[in-house]
Amino acid sequence: MKIILTGTTGFVGTEVLTQCLSQPAIKSIVVLSRRPIDSVIHSKLKVVILEDFAVYGEEVLKDLEGAEACIWNIGITPRKNDPSNPEHLRRVSVDYTLAAARAFTSSSAPSVPGNQKFRFIYTSGYLTERNQDQSLWFAGDFRKLRGDVENKLIDFEEKHPDAFEAVILKPGRVLGKNNLIPQALLGFTKSLRVNTLAAAMVDLALNGRRGKQTLEVADIEERSRAARE
Repeated sequence: MKIILTGTTGFVGTEVLTQCLSQPAIKSIVVLSRRPIDSVIHSKLKVVILEDFAVYGEEVLKDLEGAEACIWNIGITPRKNDPSNPEHLRRVSVDYTLAAARAFTSSSAPSVPGNQKFRFIYTSGYLTERNQDQSLWFAGDFRKLRGDVENKLIDFEEKHPDAFEAVILKPGRVLGKNNLIPQALLGFTKSLRVNTLAAAMVDLALNGRRGKQTLEVADIEERSRAARE
């Protein structure tokens, strides 16, 4: 399998890249990045420099040909969001994501084996809100914007039912793999260890969603356990 990764210098993306590199079924990894990644060198890894994630030129699209899935980890967390710059938040959250969905579907979906759709694994958040008319007590604009991205991905799949499959993951807090919180308490806090989240993402990219389009914390944990069995 050939897979596209983004956000590989981030906390979650780094773990996703590590697991993809160790997965025998993944033969080729294309990382889209604004800058070179010198910390990882591997025979099946190719880093493609993309200065603007809203624009995919012909050379970039050629590098993506034959990819069967993407794990998308580009986004702005609530902690790093600048409320005074909503245009930047919308560009990163909405424009980049939809530009990728369109580009990957046009460049990769035609070459996906058999009748398999191109799989787009999108990381959202536990408290996002898809109802754009809903009144929210805190972080309303941020949560509804992230929910709007989910709506747009669902709509994109409905318009391209034979070529595109979106999977939306909604984790709560993501913890380090060696965090000392007991496993039994993670569900109550809507938390996941980063290796659990990454394992679910990689398995979804390899095998498709097999049911739910949107995975909450318990669903992500279940998918991760199944991948390890």
